[in-house]
Amino acid sequence: MHKAFNILIENYLCQEIDMKKTGDLNSGISGIFWLSLSSFFNYALQLVIMMVLARQLSPSDFGEFAAITILIGIAELFWMMGVGKAIVQSQNISDLLIGTAFTLNIIFGLVILLLVNLFAGFLGTLFNITDVYMLRVFSFVFILHSVAEVSKSLSHKKLKFKRMSLIGIISLITFGVSSITFSLFGFGVWSLVFANIIMASTSMLLYISLEPIKFRIIICRNSAKELLFFGSGFTIASVFNYTANNGDYYVINKVSSKAALGEYQKAYQLLMYPVKLLGDTLDQVLFPLLSKYQNDKEKLKHVFICGNGCVAICSIPVTIVAFFQAEEMVNFLLGNQWTNVVYPFKILVIGLFFRIAYKLSDSLIRAMGKVYQWAIVQFIYATMVVTGAYLGSFYGLAGIAAGVNIAFSINYFMMLFLVKLQLGSLSKAMLSSLLPSLITGVITACMVIIYDKFIKIESSLLSLVCATAYTLIIYIIITKLFWNYIVPISLREFLINIYSNINKKLNIKWR
Repeated sequence: MHKAFNILIENYLCQEIDMKKTGDLNSGISGIFWLSLSSFFNYALQLVIMMVLARQLSPSDFGEFAAITILIGIAELFWMMGVGKAIVQSQNISDLLIGTAFTLNIIFGLVILLLVNLFAGFLGTLFNITDVYMLRVFSFVFILHSVAEVSKSLSHKKLKFKRMSLIGIISLITFGVSSITFSLFGFGVWSLVFANIIMASTSMLLYISLEPIKFRIIICRNSAKELLFFGSGFTIASVFNYTANNGDYYVINKVSSKAALGEYQKAYQLLMYPVKLLGDTLDQVLFPLLSKYQNDKEKLKHVFICGNGCVAICSIPVTIVAFFQAEEMVNFLLGNQWTNVVYPFKILVIGLFFRIAYKLSDSLIRAMGKVYQWAIVQFIYATMVVTGAYLGSFYGLAGIAAGVNIAFSINYFMMLFLVKLQLGSLSKAMLSSLLPSLITGVITACMVIIYDKFIKIESSLLSLVCATAYTLIIYIIITKLFWNYIVPISLREFLINIYSNINKKLNIKWR
């Protein structure tokens, strides 16, 4: 999927560009293999870690840690002030800009660290954190991130996906080994705190070693103005986006038990695996690339429309499998003590397409520099999530999941409207792009209902494997049967072009 989108960029955005830009894009395309490979490896490894920790730690432990990460995540947004993203989006990188960015990150990191420690007691009460010492220890990740952020942003801007992928894998391995080791020695929720600090330290050392910069304290007025103008808009939008992504956690944390928060967090985490695999990786790839071609609206429009079609093709069969095999999935991955996760997860996964596809809109709007318009939409989105979660809380975790799902869907259409304001009319082309997957998805779901009614397998793993294989086979057959009738020519040519280029990249020879 990630390879396809980079080939998409190469084919549709790289016509009549100079050799330097071609070299940049070729670097992105050659490195995307590593990003794709590492994404699958990362999420497979995360699943293994989650399976082990879910059996070592209690739902209350995960709930306590979730309460801390809500606060740390908010503080981290203000610490960054979008400086790293401003480096990626900037067209002019200089030593003064890099030095100013490093200085600003260090200042912001120290200020946030100081504030969290000074007001730890108040913040602990506000966010329902039982152990404020845990919060104080965890807050040292701000310093680690501050030192590494400029090196990380430069790697992103230079399309060093191979480097970023390897650093991500190594850091995650250190987290997995350390968290499991600490949990086996009875450290409980502290296992997650120590493991996160070790992971952040590993990531910092690798980034500053592989993308070294001059560690100097300097602030250039013009550079600071450039970084903070984009960064401030990005931060405002990110705060609202973070609130939207974590507002439901906050509501549960205030109105329910730590166990309920831990259960809901696991349901949401299961949803986020495909979201991060497709959506977040897609954002990492598209944002720096689209930033280079932010003024060519027709080409961006074509990428956006066909990109939504591709996301629908990939997400719909995943949604069908996850919905009908939710119980088996939870039993296999988490164990029998997590049965309360099943219904919230089933409700959340219905909105999987909206949760992934809005990332396309995010990448495009940010690449065009429209961060303040993005911030307005994210404010509305955050308000809807908190309101939906609160109203849904009267009906338990399933009600909260339903309220959040409605917010997902509305946010997708709001972002779609924002893209329309920037690129022009989209409605007819978008409908043509999404309709094929919707039709094949409905037919496939009906066939899966019949399968689910007559086929019963005791083993959770075997049931999950068989249902996945059956769903994919049916989905592919139906798509093939109706390919020439319901898939528009533009999307057909687009997908065929991606298919042929992937074969070429992988050197596949069919006989």
